[in-house]
Amino acid sequence: MMRKAFILGVLSSLLVCFPSFAEKKAYLVCIGEYAEGTEWGRISADNDLSLLTKTLSDEFSVTAISNSNATYLNVVSFLNNIAENASPGDTVLIHFSCHGQQMLTLNDKTEPDGLDEAIITYDANKYYSPSYHGEHHLRDDEINVIFDRIRLSLGDNGLLFVLFDACHSDTLHKGNAAGKVNGQILRGTGEVFGSETTKEVIDSLRKIKYAQDPFHVNKDSGVCDVVYVSACQASSKNAETEVNHVGYGSLSYAFVQAYNSEGGIHRENLSDLLSSIRDNMSLIHPYQTPVFHSSLSIVLRDNPKSGDTPVPHAHVMRKTLIGLLFLFVLLIIAACIARTIRKNRID
Repeated sequence: MMRKAFILGVLSSLLVCFPSFAEKKAYLVCIGEYAEGTEWGRISADNDLSLLTKTLSDEFSVTAISNSNATYLNVVSFLNNIAENASPGDTVLIHFSCHGQQMLTLNDKTEPDGLDEAIITYDANKYYSPSYHGEHHLRDDEINVIFDRIRLSLGDNGLLFVLFDACHSDTLHKGNAAGKVNGQILRGTGEVFGSETTKEVIDSLRKIKYAQDPFHVNKDSGVCDVVYVSACQASSKNAETEVNHVGYGSLSYAFVQAYNSEGGIHRENLSDLLSSIRDNMSLIHPYQTPVFHSSLSIVLRDNPKSGDTPVPHAHVMRKTLIGLLFLFVLLIIAACIARTIRKNRID
């Protein structure tokens, strides 16, 4: 009996000491239809939701909020719940497929161009009015506060990966199939939201819109690294794409293609993953360039040459080796248990 207790104690110690695997969680905010009276056109976010859920489910636990459920209050609650449920070391992916709009700032002197960017929730109106002052626009400042909480929850070893398949730039208009611009569905509007959006004000803002400093993401102690991916530059259009007569957000589709070709999301493959997103976007819309910001040192690879043979990625071999090691340990544990049982029967 003492021998059995000793062996079980050793096995228990092995199981406790064996490193636990951090979780991977994906959170999707996809709004294809907007509340009546908001004057926002329909986009293909429902297709993005289906495509992303199917793609990510093998690696991530996926939670989504969409359409009428994605009101301002619900989206804010949805994002706050991510911070509350995140654990140190987790990888969290957050994806937005919706409209985007620029707004006049609320006395914010940190914006050189005088504009905030906003995610358009289900119940956010397109135009300023005496009864609506932008209360349901989810401004970038508010989003960043929540992201800071998420990064703190994920700790030093976690990773936050965020994609914005929404437009935050000017000269954009969005509608249904009957309201395409130059034959394309665009996710945004050139209408700047605010109470003083006269031609003189907008012209003045546009003159200094390029005065913004490069955006650097800090990595302080106790918070995770982060990668932000935007569908287009501030001055570019974010157009949807169509594959086999099905519409998708261009970034959503480019990301899925990159995700599949690069083997998911891992710290070791982020440079290759972002490079693939860039390359896929250049094929979908050559004029549209995605924008990447990160606390990590991301070095994009050179544009691929035709005929190049793909090189196996290091993270694939690493993942395979970890799996084999885990299986080997389980086999040892099983053999020890079987041996103990046989000895007890003999005794």
